[in-house]
Amino acid sequence: LLGVILGFLISAASGKRVLSQELRILGFGGKRTKGVVVWVSEMEGLMTEFFRGRSALVVVLALLSFVMVSFKVVEVVYLAHFFGVTLNAAQAFLVSTLPGVALLLPIPGGLGVFEGGFAAVFTALNVSLNPVAFALIIRIRDAVFIGWGVSHLIQRTGRYVIERSNRA
Repeated sequence: LLGVILGFLISAASGKRVLSQELRILGFGGKRTKGVVVWVSEMEGLMTEFFRGRSALVVVLALLSFVMVSFKVVEVVYLAHFFGVTLNAAQAFLVSTLPGVALLLPIPGGLGVFEGGFAAVFTALNVSLNPVAFALIIRIRDAVFIGWGVSHLIQRTGRYVIERSNRA
């Protein structure tokens, strides 16, 4: 996974548009899907421009991605343990990554699809976990982090407003 992420980031940094080329090779250049290829190509152009001359940033982002995926795998192992299920590393990796694809769909918050992703992965792996309860714990964790971030934002904004009003 680290190799795939690093390869994509390096190709973006070097100006190669690998993803849009792959989509064209796979036949996404037709009338109905041409917009997707154009959108991906524009996104790759923005990434190429952003990464130009910042090779150290590419390595840092790849390592950060690896660390974040590792934390998610450990989180899944612990959650499954508290549900009384033991997962091996491969199962934990699949459970921590595959349902997240549901969040790419144009459904607000992936509501229902995220839980369905867990149900599909648990069924495929023959793991007896309740997907709704599992997803609920993850969503509560996300809500706590969002609340923490929003409270930090409000606090910083309040300080900024007070400083600006004192200067005036």
